[in-house]
Amino acid sequence: MKYYCSYVQILTAGALFGGALEYNETLEDALKREVYEETGLIIKNPELFRTYSGPDFFQIYPNGDQVHGVLVVYICREFNGELVCDQTESKELRFFPLDELPSNLPSVIERMTFRIRIELLI
Repeated sequence: MKYYCSYVQILTAGALFGGALEYNETLEDALKREVYEETGLIIKNPELFRTYSGPDFFQIYPNGDQVHGVLVVYICREFNGELVCDQTESKELRFFPLDELPSNLPSVIERMTFRIRIELLI
């Protein structure tokens, strides 16, 4: 079985899709909503893999807001639909085999995908 990592090109930097929780929303519900909004895919049976936080996840938004983000990674092996790029949040959507990811990923994403490959024995 091959595992794939979805990769979204946002502006000029590679990033994973995601967003903020809405009021009274579970992490899993937010995952399903964000994936659908940003890719057109309907995911099924997501499995919680790992949670990341710390200094690497500090950001300052253009409006001056400062946030310490938390990255919650799920493994999603089942989905319906086809990738649809709306060109607003992303310039390109593609699936990559985990061992063939682009070389220009931010270091935090490289470390995360390395950990996924090790733990899933890919």
